[in-house]
Amino acid sequence: MQQRVDSSSGARGYMRIIRRKLTRLLLLRFRKPTDGTARIEGEVKRVAILAQEKIGDAILLTPLLKNLHRSDPDRQIDVIVFGRNAAFFRRISFLTNVLEFRKAPLRTLR
Repeated sequence: MQQRVDSSSGARGYMRIIRRKLTRLLLLRFRKPTDGTARIEGEVKRVAILAQEKIGDAILLTPLLKNLHRSDPDRQIDVIVFGRNAAFFRRISFLTNVLEFRKAPLRTLR
């Protein structure tokens, strides 16, 4: 008696198995620390943060900026801004640079 081959068998079944095993291997190799902290070797003296263009996101970003400054007052903190939030970030005294990019940068070259 011949066994029926199910649609999940064959090449698709093997690909699914390979994908799962590869995923497990990658997770084991590149797993993030479980305590929630990032491991960075050496000193971080300059940080660049890409800010979203909505004002609510800018407001929610300010505690992170304050904590970065508080953890090392000598650290340079740059903020890259798209849209109208540049004025908001320029009022924060401890930021080193506020880099403003417009949505259509080629238009400004005309």
